[in-house]
Amino acid sequence: TVEWSLGDVTSPVLPRSCNKPVQALAMVRHGLDLPPDLRALGCGSHSGEQLHVDGVRRILASAGLDESALQTPEDHPL
Repeated sequence: TVEWSLGDVTSPVLPRSCNKPVQALAMVRHGLDLPPDLRALGCGSHSGEQLHVDGVRRILASAGLDESALQTPEDHPL
């Protein structure tokens, strides 16, 4: 039961980007060791600029992976 609320508590919420810092924190707590620039990349939304693509490739390479390990569909940057 709802005992206290602000706004409509019956509508579904799709948190998407606001969960990224929480997910990154969990990864760090479980041993992910990345430099600050790559941790920041994992915490925020981006538009797929070359800097971001290079960062993702560095993250994958640090785990011995390449882009074929990604399980997200391709999408065009903003």
